[in-house]
Amino acid sequence: MQQLVNAHRASLYFSLIALLGVLLFGSAVGVIMTPAAETVGQERLSELVCLQLAFTPERATEVVLGFPEEARAGIPPLLIPGDMTLTWGYGLLLFGLLGLLVVRLPEQWQRTGSILMWAPLVATLLDCTENLFLFVRASSQSVCHQR
Repeated sequence: MQQLVNAHRASLYFSLIALLGVLLFGSAVGVIMTPAAETVGQERLSELVCLQLAFTPERATEVVLGFPEEARAGIPPLLIPGDMTLTWGYGLLLFGLLGLLVVRLPEQWQRTGSILMWAPLVATLLDCTENLFLFVRASSQSVCHQR
């Protein structure tokens, strides 16, 4: 891990990774999620935080069913590809920025920093897993109640 930090052009690599994160984040918010957000309704988007914090399948189902039937169709695309792209955007941005910081750390701290800088990507993987489960739950509720 420390080899990446000590690479010849490490600052350039980490800057490019952070830039890629900004581009993914921006495209998720500005392009990918826009049609689904309009379907759900701008005034109800804040309620989707409850879905992210549902913690149980039953609570997730309750949150999804709290939306009108027309709005439910917009929830799965907000999760995949929307939130999935957003998640990778912030994960890569934070990884790149932490990498830039680790490159500038004193040598005795670089080993610790080169391990900790992977935390945003681990969080990204966990968030993507959560999105998959929520996507399945939201998709099944949308299909079941459309019949």
